[in-house]
Amino acid sequence: MPDVFMIDFSANAPLPFAELLGRFVNPAAVINRYLFHPNPQGARLVSPQVTLIVHEDAPFEVDWRRPYELQPARHRVEAGQFHLLPAHTPMEVAWEGEQRAVIITFRPDFVDRIVHKQFKGDAPRLRAQAALSDALVQSLCTELSGRIRAKGQHLRACAEAIATLLVIHLLACFGVGGTVQPSITGGLTSAQQRLTLDYIGTHGRQEFDVDELAAAAGLSRRHFQRAFKQSFGETPCRFAHNTVMAAAVELVLGTQKSITEIALDLGFKNFGNFSTAFKRHTGMSPEAFRRRNG
Repeated sequence: MPDVFMIDFSANAPLPFAELLGRFVNPAAVINRYLFHPNPQGARLVSPQVTLIVHEDAPFEVDWRRPYELQPARHRVEAGQFHLLPAHTPMEVAWEGEQRAVIITFRPDFVDRIVHKQFKGDAPRLRAQAALSDALVQSLCTELSGRIRAKGQHLRACAEAIATLLVIHLLACFGVGGTVQPSITGGLTSAQQRLTLDYIGTHGRQEFDVDELAAAAGLSRRHFQRAFKQSFGETPCRFAHNTVMAAAVELVLGTQKSITEIALDLGFKNFGNFSTAFKRHTGMSPEAFRRRNG
């Protein structure tokens, strides 16, 4: 297993594979610029806060995978693209060459206030994602990174306002579930997304009828599947399956429940069906996965 690093980007502490070039500290977020040194062997990174990693240099390739995935996904990253790392979410990453990036780390109490105010306490759940492109995120991150080494009494208020808009946009556009879902061009409308997620939340642990879901959204099966993939990046069945298995991984690692209890909690008929699905998803049995990663 690669070396594991719990990295608090809000702390002024050296990193084993990066050089700090500058930082701006604010009650809402801490903005750092780093020069990352080559890390071809890979490392498992975990941050205690929601973190954005915004690439600034020439295009490069990064290998990115969750600990339970057998093979990493290789992404070509362009300047302005970003990686999204939710709090306490381990990811294994590897890259070649030196790369400069801005790291924006949002303070937990600041995010909590936004969740309470803007989402009525029911925020969409962020997932770890790599090489994302979004014009508004890029613009807001550029504004925040421009405050590194800058001086002025007005900077604190400006940075907090920018960070607020950035967190709301990230939750609304890159989160799953919650009270707000965006409309994505070519995909499902916000109302259709909400209806779909509610349906999957109710039926996702069982076999569900795509035709029924499409009809509820007012679309043909073919149109619905295409719009769903445009909005969420996966087919409805794959999305529902991955949602259940993500919950399974969290329960296996984050609770002391027996594997049988977890299987029943997730709606599986028996231990055997759950164990087979879990091994197909992670490459190992629930027991072996808990021993290795626990």
